[in-house]
Amino acid sequence: MGAQTAVVRPRWNPVSGQFADGSTTIAEAFARLVSLYGTPAAESPAVNAGTSAQAPDEDILGHPRNDGQPDIGAVEFGFLFADGFESGDTSAWSSTFSR
Repeated sequence: MGAQTAVVRPRWNPVSGQFADGSTTIAEAFARLVSLYGTPAAESPAVNAGTSAQAPDEDILGHPRNDGQPDIGAVEFGFLFADGFESGDTSAWSSTFSR
């Protein structure tokens, strides 16, 4: 989880058509803040410490929880996008877990 001293607040700039962090939608700004400040670190005791009975099927960003060992908290650690996300080709998005 990132230090919160450098949080860029998602303030809209109508001249640039972007939020202060460069996002063009509030959903992008929200996902950025969740990823930077809500995701547990790899060595966090929250990783794989939850129970399926006490966790929703998806995290706050809509990613599926890990097979039977969800993380404690709003965000599932180690979720990666695949199939073009990094290149900008979003025509064939899928999801995978990386632990």
